[in-house]
Amino acid sequence: MKKFFKYFLIVLVILLIASSFYVYPRLGIVNGYASKMMCSCVFIANRDAQHVKDNDLNYSLIKYANPVVNKENKSVTSTIWGLGSQTAYYNKNIGCSLVQEEGLETYKKINFSKDFSYKQVDSLYWPYSKTLPDTIPSNVNIELIKEAASVHFNETEEEHNEGIYKHTRALLVIYKDQLIFEQYADGFNKNTPQLGWSMTKSITNTMVGVMVKKGLIDIEEPVNIEEWKNDERKNITWDALLKMSDGLDWLEDYTTISDATKMLYRKNDMYKYAIKTPLSNKKEPKYYYSSGTSNILAGAIKNVVGDDYLAFPYKEIFSKVGMESMIIETDASGKFVGSSYSWATPRDWAKYGLLYLHDGNWLGEQILPKGWAKYSGTPVPGSESRYGAHFWTTNPKEFPDVPDDMYMADGYQGQRVFIIPSKDVVIVRLGTTLGEPISYNEMIRDVLKGIQ
Repeated sequence: MKKFFKYFLIVLVILLIASSFYVYPRLGIVNGYASKMMCSCVFIANRDAQHVKDNDLNYSLIKYANPVVNKENKSVTSTIWGLGSQTAYYNKNIGCSLVQEEGLETYKKINFSKDFSYKQVDSLYWPYSKTLPDTIPSNVNIELIKEAASVHFNETEEEHNEGIYKHTRALLVIYKDQLIFEQYADGFNKNTPQLGWSMTKSITNTMVGVMVKKGLIDIEEPVNIEEWKNDERKNITWDALLKMSDGLDWLEDYTTISDATKMLYRKNDMYKYAIKTPLSNKKEPKYYYSSGTSNILAGAIKNVVGDDYLAFPYKEIFSKVGMESMIIETDASGKFVGSSYSWATPRDWAKYGLLYLHDGNWLGEQILPKGWAKYSGTPVPGSESRYGAHFWTTNPKEFPDVPDDMYMADGYQGQRVFIIPSKDVVIVRLGTTLGEPISYNEMIRDVLKGIQ
């Protein structure tokens, strides 16, 4: 019996050591996610902390995190059983930033005032003002659109048993510049900013487009990063980065400790971390979806724009389009997290889609180069017709019933801005989908049945 107990203790110790090697490194990433998410939801979206914990942080290992809100110093600190502490701080002009201890002094020095005049034309209807018309076009069957929307708001026990949690929070349909339908889940409304996740990548595309329009860069030229000048990475162009075809040896995996999770939840300067990525040993650069690439672009934009960097998207894009709620959050170094962190109300996300529907023109001002929208939505070789230039495209297998000119901004948990030029339609869907993905093909197909 003593011998058995001895071996049992040895096995137990081995298991504890092995589990500590597996679990402990993940605690920082899990707590980083929880503190950052709670901070943004509370201080940007003005949501109740318990509602966030119950509805946004209630899955996987994240449900074990204990994010504590400090409203006095506008921060959130998360631990799991007192371990792996991570803190996110809020600044009204740059949102919430996850700050590792060694980066706190740099973070405190970030100085930026988001004080811009947002363009509104009171004599016009939304999206050019806040006024909606009283009628909808005669060719719109609103009941069919309501029916299509209801499928995505109604949760069934059968779906939950199958692991499908749609959790749609907003669905908007815009036709010929008119908001013809909008619906929100309980606790959310037209004024609630919602996280776009990787739709932020598309906003990074927009910033690059503005620089092209201003003649600041040529996308066919190398991106000119100092740290790359002495190796083959010096040949990587803006175009290659936009098309996720840069050839960098990056691992985008959110189920484990990867380049992506370390960058987002353990690094103060995401750009500096991402540019250290070497080239892969493949002969030809191929399409590979990478949040590191987007944050390389975000830092490269700063290299070109300089001191005007933090003001740049607000002055050149959001203020001109009247997207007053839009905010792109920065990392602790003051660089935009161009891969993942932007917030806006559903109506402002719709305005963003309309900017591309109109090929970058807003009330007569050409904000983006003519043809930039088509460039953004054209499939990249090697992407199985799924990806363009920081936008997703219409893969016939995934979207068999959707116009083939549709393309979209796409984010984690089902954030979508669908742009359909041939139908003069923009559809916005926001939520926190878990489990099996819902069918956006069916949603778009059924919504379009209501517009004949």
